[in-house]
Amino acid sequence: MAFLRVIPILYVASCSLAVVKENFKTCEQSSFCRRLRGFKAEVSPYQLDLTDLLVTDNALETKLINTETNSHFKVSLSAVHGDIFRIQVDEVMGLYPRYNPQYALNGEPQPAKLRVVDKSKEHITVQYSDNKATLHAKPFKVEFVKDDNLVAVLNSRGLFHFEHYRTRPTESENEVEHQKIEDPGAWEENFKSHHDSKPKGPSGIAVDITFPGAMRAYGLPEHADKLPLRTTNGGEPYRLYNLDVFEYEVDSPMAIYGAVPVLYAHSPKHTVGFFWHNAAETWIDITNSKVKMISVLIVFLSKGHITTYASQICT
Repeated sequence: MAFLRVIPILYVASCSLAVVKENFKTCEQSSFCRRLRGFKAEVSPYQLDLTDLLVTDNALETKLINTETNSHFKVSLSAVHGDIFRIQVDEVMGLYPRYNPQYALNGEPQPAKLRVVDKSKEHITVQYSDNKATLHAKPFKVEFVKDDNLVAVLNSRGLFHFEHYRTRPTESENEVEHQKIEDPGAWEENFKSHHDSKPKGPSGIAVDITFPGAMRAYGLPEHADKLPLRTTNGGEPYRLYNLDVFEYEVDSPMAIYGAVPVLYAHSPKHTVGFFWHNAAETWIDITNSKVKMISVLIVFLSKGHITTYASQICT
């Protein structure tokens, strides 16, 4: 007896969902990222006034001046339990108060004692345990030392920049004032259907951090990328911006769900952690060493005010 067996073959039509890239902002489409990424200074215009210095048991505070715009800021450096230095920068008598993140930390950092071990008109060095931090005045620069080894330098490349609040220039004012801000999105900008009126004007900040001896940096979640952070020169920076996205690219620095501005730079002798305490959208450029044990350069581009934590961990 013959029989026929019918085996149905099901063809499942699958649809591959791809990222609609034009829905996600790039650095070139963000005015503050364009401005700050393009900022170059042969010599940093920022200088400390170490003649005006306040020192307490766990912190020091001094003035920072942008010599090009004559805008004034205050810089504080404090010691925090856990082998941590904390740096804060804010305007002095700004037109508006800067937003200060309140809920990112699990309680206030616990202060630790520091002491001044060296001081001159050009620099001041403080020590906490076996950690040292030296603030250089002209130009502004901060060096972090662990066990007599230089492990991190803030503003070593002179890319630190802090846009102070100011009133919008009118057409009747002189052309020099207009030429200071060349980016068309500095005072207001659009992205697709979204309009940013920027009632307080441009308020971008940038800082570079170099980690001598480190070959790679890790961290800056959340990105669907490889564990070691890639060099971003000539490409798109890492973006920190909370997005509820259904599709995203792998092996990409595009922002997805979370944004945690912390990274770690590793060398054969030590590990240094860096936390950027800023709730605003942030873009980060990474430059890795082409030769072993040279440096990792990190450039943070953001808005708001600056609070950073440099944690020095010996391995």
